[in-house]
Amino acid sequence: MISNNNLERMKKADKAWASVLYLFEHHSKLQNYLTDSYFDLDNGFINTDQLLKLSSPWSKSEKFMLRFAIHLFNGGKPPFKQRI
Repeated sequence: MISNNNLERMKKADKAWASVLYLFEHHSKLQNYLTDSYFDLDNGFINTDQLLKLSSPWSKSEKFMLRFAIHLFNGGKPPFKQRI
């Protein structure tokens, strides 16, 4: 799990990070993946490829929330080509 100090630091430092972290903290499915395995806060990286792969069996609404979070993080540039 990522420390609260690191989460708060990133939320204050960057609006894109703040929106992504808010969604991951407050969504019942996404909060399970707010870990160092998928987020590298020190280097400003989210392992979007791995998150998208593991979301394949999720419901459409869960996939939507993940893709929305990734969309916010990437400044509106879609990091993927496949459909939900």
